[in-house]
Amino acid sequence: MQYTSLSFEAAKADLIAYVQSKPEKGAWIDFLDSSIGTTFIELAAGVSAFQSFHDLVTRREGYLQTAQFRTSVEELAFNRGLMLAPSLAGTITVNMTPVTSFNVAIGDVVGTYDSHTLIAYENKSFSAAVPDDLLCVVGNINTITKSVAGVAPFQEFDFTLEDAYAASQLELLTIDGLVVPLVAELNYLTDYGSDFVLRRISGDKIKIYSGNGTIGYTNASASTMVYRCISYGVVAPDGNAALLVDAALTRYTITTSPAYYMPTEDIRGMALYYPLDGRIVQDRDYEAVILKYYGGGVVLDIYSYNTNPDQVINILVDTSLPAGALAGIKALVDLKRGQGILVTYNIDLLAAGQDLSLSFNIAAQHYSTANLAIIIAYIESLYKYKYMKANVDVSPVQIAIDIQAMYGIIIYPTSYVSVSYTAGEYIKSVTLTITSV
Repeated sequence: MQYTSLSFEAAKADLIAYVQSKPEKGAWIDFLDSSIGTTFIELAAGVSAFQSFHDLVTRREGYLQTAQFRTSVEELAFNRGLMLAPSLAGTITVNMTPVTSFNVAIGDVVGTYDSHTLIAYENKSFSAAVPDDLLCVVGNINTITKSVAGVAPFQEFDFTLEDAYAASQLELLTIDGLVVPLVAELNYLTDYGSDFVLRRISGDKIKIYSGNGTIGYTNASASTMVYRCISYGVVAPDGNAALLVDAALTRYTITTSPAYYMPTEDIRGMALYYPLDGRIVQDRDYEAVILKYYGGGVVLDIYSYNTNPDQVINILVDTSLPAGALAGIKALVDLKRGQGILVTYNIDLLAAGQDLSLSFNIAAQHYSTANLAIIIAYIESLYKYKYMKANVDVSPVQIAIDIQAMYGIIIYPTSYVSVSYTAGEYIKSVTLTITSV
């Protein structure tokens, strides 16, 4: 059989050609579809095709540049030293008029927002009949308890949430009542001595790793591990809020939008450039390091470029940068960059961005809700809320070719004229017109 034969049909043809090539007395004559000989050949071809496909996928998923599964990309990125920080749940400022006086503590459930709860994110006292604001996190509190037979070196503990995303707000790990810091950055390990665990988050999956016997937390006699975090699903920006405390709701406004999955291609791009020790060397390193900690609900995108010798960092945000975020970004960059380089930070608001409008015709046999969703998601992943890192001509022809090559969906641009953008411009909205023909 040919080693290039990957499909069942090709493998079956190779096997038939092989048995028919035998000398006259050994030639294959059991050629009917219902014969036992054909059955044996089809079984062998099926096993061969499965094994070939398995080997092909294994090779593909073993390399960061070719892997297709998100889990593969995340693991390969982790092996390069890129540990994604947990996301941020959305926050809402609630204005209410108390009926009676009461106190609220961080972590108290004070209301609901659609299918999520409103969780107080500050300590505050309220007086009867005096309107006041309260900052709340939108999500659901999860407290998961595990019985453990000690925390040995190189041990992994897994936690799974019912919601799709895990957030860093109010996150806490205790082992036998002792608070153990959760660390997501390898550079900071020595800051915690032995009292830390590594924590990785991928959507609703949390993995906690004990120490190695020299650094990091271990405890042979530990019996109980309690992990607490806020989780959330898709949060509607125009959801319905209601209070559970003794107060009348006056109004509420979204303070920060929640962060969701970092796109797989962004993880791949970051990991390809992410230095193993986390230092900032190239322009792309500034972007990778900042987006790792502040991507999603805080920062939409980063555009970094060098003016020799200084560096300029443009930060794209939705409506504003949360208080303290810029100081945190500066501290993070200063920790990892080369000294002697002046870094200038510019904040860009999404509303000042450019629009991208594209129009396509799609073959009638390919017109479906699922295919339209694929096309829209693909184009938005390339351009929506993204800086142009160089002068770019957005070619509708090339987009149509790429979509057909990747997804087998045949579309045709209604215009062959490219849309041009200059480096530093960013897209605030993508409008697609897709017509069945």
